[in-house]
Amino acid sequence: MSRVYFVMFLLIVLSIFFGMNYFAYSRVANGLTFSGNFRRALQISMLAFTLLFILGEVLSRRTDFFLAKAVLGAGSIWVGLVVMAFTFLVLADIGRLFLHSPLQRYWLTISALILLVLTGSYSIYNVARFPRLKTIHIKVDELRLPKSVPSFTIVQLSDLHLHKLRSKAWLEGIVEETNRQNPDLIVITGDLVDSDICKPPLGRASPSGGGTDFCSVLRRLRAKYGVFAVTGNHDFYAGIDTFMNAAKESGITVLRNNNVKLNDFIQLVGVDDNTGKSFGESGCDLASALKTPNVIGKGKLVILLSHQPDIFDEAIKNGVNLQLSGHTHAGQIPPVDILVQLNFKYPCGFYTVNSSHLYTTSGTGFWGPPMRLFSRCEIVKIVIEH
Repeated sequence: MSRVYFVMFLLIVLSIFFGMNYFAYSRVANGLTFSGNFRRALQISMLAFTLLFILGEVLSRRTDFFLAKAVLGAGSIWVGLVVMAFTFLVLADIGRLFLHSPLQRYWLTISALILLVLTGSYSIYNVARFPRLKTIHIKVDELRLPKSVPSFTIVQLSDLHLHKLRSKAWLEGIVEETNRQNPDLIVITGDLVDSDICKPPLGRASPSGGGTDFCSVLRRLRAKYGVFAVTGNHDFYAGIDTFMNAAKESGITVLRNNNVKLNDFIQLVGVDDNTGKSFGESGCDLASALKTPNVIGKGKLVILLSHQPDIFDEAIKNGVNLQLSGHTHAGQIPPVDILVQLNFKYPCGFYTVNSSHLYTTSGTGFWGPPMRLFSRCEIVKIVIEH
């Protein structure tokens, strides 16, 4: 990604963020009829919280000190609250089309703020819970499986977004729960990393903690046919070399527009995320993935790993039996969840078209604000059976 592209992207994101903050400030100040010192105090407070996120991002990239993580965590929650506030205050604006008096406008604003506190608090609690185990059963008459094999179990992890705000204990719990399912295959459908997870903590000489611990934990994943992954957009943002090194150190095989024969009846295919094109990589190439290095034989059960789900239509045409994807996070919080539903054809959940199947997971982790309203973090267990 060129420096100009990055700067433009950063300016757009910051403009939207500051714009949302100003919108929230103006609606609250006007709706509650603040003036003078109250208005100025609200202005200063919101600006301070807005800068807190930026400060946290800068500090967390330069130090592993606990305070830096706390600042980034608080700033990230503020981002989520502002995004949700935008949604509820827009709804209040719609209400003002019918309710015109100052008192009615006041109570519309109060109602929006109460709703924000309730849903925001629940969203923080919801994402803090351990990921649920989501089990999907696919019968053998839908996918090809020899009668001599009673079942085939896949555990899908996705969108872990490993970085400084994640804890070793959190990842250990996910690895333990994954291994507890005794899977034949473990797959990671993109966005494994958001930073270098295999280097010593900043400012320390010993490689015994922090990021290094993530790789040592991931190495504990166990499955009969191994652990496979594909790239996600954030894996390119973090640096493709960083991601590939993390995968190597963690004992994970990465499929990049290629496929591998697992046994006599399953061919596993993986495609790169299209974000790679912005970094001088080839991006998603399903045609090459299906042909390289093996030609997929007739009668094979073909499983495709693709970070983004909407390649499914192309996968159907190419005879893919099962596609596993992530990326969307189910939107996490409003109005992002609405935008996800509008922007993706297969935003979240289980889909069947003809004899092909797709599961788009909401993700094992989260990105950005540690908040989820209408979705859960999840570990997905797919059981192909007779």
